[in-house]
Amino acid sequence: MRTLVGTLVAVASLSIVGLLGGCTTATRSGNTAAAPHASDPIIEPEAFAASLDRADSRRVLLDCRKAEDFAPTNITGSRRVDLAEWSKKSRSPGGLDDAAGWSDRIGALGISDASVVYVYDAGGMTDAARVWFLLQRFGVRDIRVVNGGWKNLQPLLTEKHLQHGTSSAFAPTTFAARVGGTIGVTSREDLKDIAAKKSMAVLDVRTTDEYTGKSAKEGDRGGHVPTATNLPHRDMLDENGRLRAATDLKQMLGGKSLKQNDEVVVYCQSGGRASLAALAAVRAGYTNVSNYYMSMGEWLEDETCPIQR
Repeated sequence: MRTLVGTLVAVASLSIVGLLGGCTTATRSGNTAAAPHASDPIIEPEAFAASLDRADSRRVLLDCRKAEDFAPTNITGSRRVDLAEWSKKSRSPGGLDDAAGWSDRIGALGISDASVVYVYDAGGMTDAARVWFLLQRFGVRDIRVVNGGWKNLQPLLTEKHLQHGTSSAFAPTTFAARVGGTIGVTSREDLKDIAAKKSMAVLDVRTTDEYTGKSAKEGDRGGHVPTATNLPHRDMLDENGRLRAATDLKQMLGGKSLKQNDEVVVYCQSGGRASLAALAAVRAGYTNVSNYYMSMGEWLEDETCPIQR
């Protein structure tokens, strides 16, 4: 298996450093074009709210909340992402390599190569992280996730920032998706090989009960991928639901024997929590991160996939 290489390149946008994934590997399937993104892809809600007072034609706001939450109150100019559809399409066979389909979905939101995209969800961070992962996977170059989501953002907004009802009209774009990104994609077969050879660090970010199999229903397979260590995703969030600071995350991941130059695979149950773990790892300075996006929802259904309790 070839080695993952993370290459630092400078990106002249708000003095942010971009990370450009260099070589592709078996664990980074389909990475034919790498897209640079911020070394810290998180923006604090205070900074985001303040930025709304400045005109920026490049700014695209993506709201990942449910339709019934979005409609009553949303930020002027924001566009709602249909998270259920995005999750379904991305987890369908070939969904993470469907450049044509994602060209249409991303373009329908008015995103272009010049866009600076801000993503937020209701407050759990996993929905916004999933959208971040998919956007970077298909070549969106500049994405920021609002820390703590709407729950932390709403108190900072005033009526001049808000609208009530449907979102503002915006023009769709013709977006040419490029399969790649700086976060690799690990397949089931890749992970079987990794677990057998112990060739990469594997991180399970489900709950401890899921990891040990304690929460599995009677007769169901439960447990974790052999060699995987456990760090529940909620531990990466503070008491306000914000992703912890880079130094804290670095210490937390280091406490699981994950070094910053390690090749790390993250997984959960269905991809959302793993996407948050990938986001956290990037914030902490890890450059060789891959997401087993299909996660245990796929692994546990396959009797040929080994399980450890």
